[in-house]
Amino acid sequence: KTCSDVLDRLRGWGSRPQKQLRLCESLALGERRFLSVVECGRSRYLLGGTAASLTMLAALDSAERDPEGPSWRFVDGEMVRCT
Repeated sequence: KTCSDVLDRLRGWGSRPQKQLRLCESLALGERRFLSVVECGRSRYLLGGTAASLTMLAALDSAERDPEGPSWRFVDGEMVRCT
């Protein structure tokens, strides 16, 4: 091995892989219920959860990433996109 090979190996030693999962935002809804926007790679998902379950409610597109864009609310126990 050359000195360059050893240096390349040392540069990579101890480095961590880039994280692919990120919690963008979370909203507590009371009674141990919540909504979260999670980013995985370049995709974002709206998740709903309770103490006993976790459900993907929607895959969000680029228009839904806009903070001034569409919002969501509960209607009769279901998530509905506000227009």
